[in-house]
Amino acid sequence: MGQPILPTNEADPSGQARREKGAMNEMGKRVRRCGKAYRDALSQIQFLAVNVERYEFLTSVDAIDLLLADLARIVDATMNEGGRWLFTGYVRPAYQQGTAKANASIANQSKLYADARSLEQLLTSPSYLKRLSLLRGRIFEKMEGITADVQQTLASTLTQGLADGVGPLEISKRITESTGIVERRANNIARTETGEALREGRLAETEDARSIGLNVGVMHLSALSPTTRVDHAQRHGWVGTPAEERAWYAAQPGRRNNCKCSPSEVLLNDDGTPAFPDVVKRTQAARARFVETAEKGKAQ
Repeated sequence: MGQPILPTNEADPSGQARREKGAMNEMGKRVRRCGKAYRDALSQIQFLAVNVERYEFLTSVDAIDLLLADLARIVDATMNEGGRWLFTGYVRPAYQQGTAKANASIANQSKLYADARSLEQLLTSPSYLKRLSLLRGRIFEKMEGITADVQQTLASTLTQGLADGVGPLEISKRITESTGIVERRANNIARTETGEALREGRLAETEDARSIGLNVGVMHLSALSPTTRVDHAQRHGWVGTPAEERAWYAAQPGRRNNCKCSPSEVLLNDDGTPAFPDVVKRTQAARARFVETAEKGKAQ
């Protein structure tokens, strides 16, 4: 049998950079469309210039409420147009790819596993479909939260502008600024959930392999790039169980945010040591070089 199948791009071990960018681009387009709807809505409000700096709006409060209700519906329709687009277009494919990568890597190291679990079988297995269903529910909740954030942030910006007595140009400027802020928050979720799906697919399949008696663990692979966080880089080459890998992320929830790291499946000996120690040693040597280079850069 062969060795663990490792990624070829050290800066993107999860291999999700393009997919994450696509998710963020789509999310950003939708949020910006919402911002434009709020700016366009200013034309439906009558303003009276009291002096050079202060404006009053002449439109009735009831009319403003109706306008805000219409805008809320526009946001909901815009953010959810096409159904569960974030899940079907980005998160589910990432999860399936993670499962397939784990399947291929473990099968390359173990004939027992290769004979027992083909990719076609596991993608239709009850356990896989159940996990996919739970993931779909989680992303649905995330999208509900993003939609509410967009609506509340932009509505608050508009109404606060009216209360402050500023003109339509200033309110439009504030809406543009708020749109950028909420877009960054939404993009962070889109990127994080896509990368997390890949990792979860790999960890879950590793756990399934362990459940059939295979002694397999995971090696943490960090994105060795200039933006890599210190604690992520220092974990590069660590070997342990899927449960321990999850515990590391759970210890600091922010570790998942914008994380490019990926687990890689490694067969273990009876004493828990890697069956392919040279692979682990090379990975740890790469970590040492990266950390040393980073430290020299800070010293300069």
